[in-house]
Order: sequence, then C-alpha cells, then structure tokens
Amino acid sequence: MSENLSRDSHYRKLPLSPDLNHLKTEAKTLKKQFNSGDSRARNFALFHLTMVPGQLKLADAQFAIARSYGFKSWPRLKAYVEARALSNEDRADLLLKSIFESNYALLEELYSHHETLLGVNIFVTCALGDLETVRSMLEDTPEFATIVGGPRKTQPITYVAHAPFGIWDHTYPER
Repeated sequence: MSENLSRDSHYRKLPLSPDLNHLKTEAKTLKKQFNSGDSRARNFALFHLTMVPGQLKLADAQFAIARSYGFKSWPRLKAYVEARALSNEDRADLLLKSIFESNYALLEELYSHHETLLGVNIFVTCALGDLETVRSMLEDTPEFATIVGGPRKTQPITYVAHAPFGIWDHTYPER
C-alpha cells in the first residue's frame, strides 16, 4: 500500500477487473498507516478528504480510496465493482430489482452503463427509456405491452413508472 500512496498517485486507475476485497484491505491499510503517522498516508488522505480528524476512521479511509479512483463515494465504488462481475443478464435483473430499492449508488452505476443493457428484454428496455427499441420490439411482438415479468412480475410500464433515471439523465423524462 505505501508504494501506492506516493506523491504522484493521488489519482489512480482502477484495474480492469477490480477486487472488492483488495480495495477493502487498501482502505484498512490506509487507516492503519494514517493513524500511525505515516506521512504519505496522511498526505494521501488530506488530498482526498475535506476534513481530516486526528485519527482516521475506516469510513474516511474508504472514502479517500474511492475518491483516489475517481468515484464520488465508497458505495459508488463498491457498486461499480460488484456490478462489473455480473453478466449483462444479471446486471439487467439487478437494475430492475434496484429500481424499487433505495440503493441509488448502485442504480446510478448501472445506469451509467445502460447502453450495454439495451435490448436485453422488454422490461429493461422500457425502464431505460429506449423509445426506438421499445417501438421496434412492440411492432415485432405486440403482446410485450402487457406481458408480465421481471423480478416484480409486473408489466413493463411499472418499471418505467418507478425508474428514477431522470435524476442523472435530463433526457430521460422526455423519452
């Protein structure tokens, strides 16, 4: 960890296949090094945190690690890592489930890569607001308008009605 906290590594690139356990260990190591007075760890934390207490808490260390990889928060980094490990179908299912939950960090992460989920099924395509693909799917299979499915076993319109994607995408409400 200490070599990762050099002066030039305030912003780092996340590996293509990030490991959440490694990131957790990295945060614990930062906390330990910071609290033991390691100057590189202290400088690293000072760079990424607005206020640094005398002793660094694990949540603060996690936040600093997330920020160093360009994420707004630890939950956002965690959601990104967990979602990357899933297949497109599983990611699409997770998106539909998350619409009805309060995990906005996960939803925001999933939506930020929505183009990889378009066309997976009518429920996801509707929820993502891909109007042209929905039209095409309905022309091919009109029954899709009233089909029941997805994790909530409901019609596609229900997923659209509950999708909060307009929070992050100003074009979503128009679609």
